[in-house]
Amino acid sequence: MKKLTIFATLAVAAFSLSSCGFFSHMANSIANNPEFQVMGDGSNEGIYNGQTFRVVKTGSCSYAFESADPAQLKLTTSGSDAYVTGKLKNSSSSATIKLTARNAQVDSIAPVVHEVPVYAWELQVYDVAGSRVSDPKALVRGNTYVIKMVRRGGSSSNPSFTPVPSLRRGLKLSAALSGDDETIYLEFAHTNSSYQKLSSTSTTYTLTTPKSSSSCTVSAKLGDYTSKLAIATK
Repeated sequence: MKKLTIFATLAVAAFSLSSCGFFSHMANSIANNPEFQVMGDGSNEGIYNGQTFRVVKTGSCSYAFESADPAQLKLTTSGSDAYVTGKLKNSSSSATIKLTARNAQVDSIAPVVHEVPVYAWELQVYDVAGSRVSDPKALVRGNTYVIKMVRRGGSSSNPSFTPVPSLRRGLKLSAALSGDDETIYLEFAHTNSSYQKLSSTSTTYTLTTPKSSSSCTVSAKLGDYTSKLAIATK
């Protein structure tokens, strides 16, 4: 029994020492490793053309950032915060750009490099059931449609369109508790008053078409970039 007690005591002591070592290693990593995230829709790495996002820093060290293509992934700083802005040279083609973070005070710490996509986006028309309308200039009169921000992918001959559920200025763990909303809202507008706006979200615009043959242009602005979509009733 005495041997079992001694063994148990040694085991607990060994676990405590190993745990202390683990947490010490974790604390040291957080303090020195310049890890970061760029999740412009709140979940996936990347931002959208025109979007400005405050880089999420998960380390507590001083950071120094560098963009491999500052023309398309513009980098700015304000105090301890770093911001990236998407500025695609070709608005119909996404680009992936390396963003490097270094520990600004300790040169021996290895830099952290992320490949950050800057996504091309546009507007597409969907019916109320959620199906994309292939011809936006042949809409049904007196019907309801949803204009959605979509990420453009695929090829020019076979494009794909993925609706974007949300856009973020940054991410804060305390946002849910503090009520600090980091959502970005597109600036939607349309040119023909016979098309009636019903509602909008941060990335969608719902309207009804007139009961006559008519055309309209819907626009959505994100930062310095504006996407336009011509629609019409048949």
